[in-house]
Amino acid sequence: LVAEIESYIQEMGQFHRLVIRYDVRQEKLVESLRKVFKYLHRLSVYVRPIRLEQVRSHFAVGHALTQDNISEMNELAGWAWVAGDSSRADLDAQAAQLNDLTPEELLDAAQTIFKPENLVISVERDPEAVQEDLGEVFQELRELL
Repeated sequence: LVAEIESYIQEMGQFHRLVIRYDVRQEKLVESLRKVFKYLHRLSVYVRPIRLEQVRSHFAVGHALTQDNISEMNELAGWAWVAGDSSRADLDAQAAQLNDLTPEELLDAAQTIFKPENLVISVERDPEAVQEDLGEVFQELRELL
């Protein structure tokens, strides 16, 4: 589940919202939401250096493949234009920034992002399969952050 969440974390919109999207079987919805939030909570409390190294190598491989994909390069250029930051389209600059990142800096960023006031939870569900009151679950999850 954690790998699936990480693979779908993306930046969206003009205001650079962080979107985490994943699919799960309806009968596992509540259990899955709890796992996701425990993971986010852990990210805002402690970042293991080895985990950061895994992210660096995942990023390096992904960006190497991006260079062979014209639509991915166009998307990077588009985000750079929207953000007014040309370094966002420079893969070498991004790799250098990631290599300079420390676990402490990542922890500071996580604590800034994962706040209840910044959080919007959107769930598509089948009311027949998931009959629990999700309002209570969402309140419980917000209190984790």
